[in-house]
Amino acid sequence: MAWENHEAFSFCASQSVLIPKETSLINSFGMLFRPYLQVRASNGSLSKWMETAKGYIATSSFCWMLGVGLAWQPLPGILAEELLPHSDLFPLLQDRLADVDETTFDLEAGAALFKQFRDRILLDDDFLPYEPDAPAIVMSRRFDGPCSYVRIGRVHSGLVTDLKVLLEDAAFLEGTKGLILDLRFAGGLDYASAGEVANLFVSSRISEDPLLDWGLGQTFATQKQRPWSLPLIILVNSKTLGAAEAIAACLRVEQVAIVLGNPTAGRAAIYESFILSSGVRVHLATHRVRAGNQPPIPADGWIPDILVAVDPQHERVYLSDPFTPVTGTVSAAAGTNIVVSAIRVRGKPAEQAPSTGGTGNSPPPPKSTQELKEHPTVRDPVLARALDVLKNLAILGR
Repeated sequence: MAWENHEAFSFCASQSVLIPKETSLINSFGMLFRPYLQVRASNGSLSKWMETAKGYIATSSFCWMLGVGLAWQPLPGILAEELLPHSDLFPLLQDRLADVDETTFDLEAGAALFKQFRDRILLDDDFLPYEPDAPAIVMSRRFDGPCSYVRIGRVHSGLVTDLKVLLEDAAFLEGTKGLILDLRFAGGLDYASAGEVANLFVSSRISEDPLLDWGLGQTFATQKQRPWSLPLIILVNSKTLGAAEAIAACLRVEQVAIVLGNPTAGRAAIYESFILSSGVRVHLATHRVRAGNQPPIPADGWIPDILVAVDPQHERVYLSDPFTPVTGTVSAAAGTNIVVSAIRVRGKPAEQAPSTGGTGNSPPPPKSTQELKEHPTVRDPVLARALDVLKNLAILGR
């Protein structure tokens, strides 16, 4: 950037016209040294720019604030990105700011880069917040309904085999209204296995796009002799990350599952690790993961179709025992973005449920104490909502 024209520089300095930074690398660095900077435009003629600036200041409602140097209003039509290229600004500040030492420059520039690309840079403490030694399948069971349930611990090469065995168990799926795949607190970085898991539930596709694309590889859907035909609900939370996020996003994009819970961690990416000269290890997201023909899974996580607000600490308690109430739990559907067609309708219409007692429009008799003990109430808000969705889908003819 050019500073040689004394007239332009003096004008900016006298009027205290400071141009704020937007969202870019140079913006972050520039903001750290804003107290040192008075900027003139470099696009267009100098005289034209000065006339524009003078007119802007004269008519601005912030005229008084500009006069005392407190306003940060951008000039019309001037892009800050064009004014402060890093290749010019960094050496200029190093050369001219005698009161800022080399170490401070180095640390401030690194902090600016880290802040700007925070969604692409992880430190060791954030890199593996899931249990790296967790089993592929933590547990499987059937809830009253009946509804089948599988909790995933970690996505790795063994998950596909274990899940196939479970889904081929007739006793596990017999008469069930659907399957709940619990990915809360599940993680992993094996995207090839994530794609294979998703492929288990995708029966047919029209698109030629891959099921999953993680930059270093792709997974495509395959034809199946016995395609999956039951409703599928996927549970996620803020601790669902990496390959587990990819499974949820892929099955939702393919319209074979409803995603329920809280937004995921936003860590669906291929990471490369580096050790800096300071000894700090950083992990860079060099490739973002894509589900189907959609944009990369966002860094702020995959948003569920049905949002249910639950504290992750409470969810850990519920995962160990979904029937135990947790004091202070706040559960509410924060939003619902789905309709029944979120899952492709397959199968026969539901049969009329048998009468449970009473005559005419009379309600059935209350359950006995023994019946309540045999069928306790599910206290886990996310799981309870998923069970309700499966039962409602069955009523509607899924």
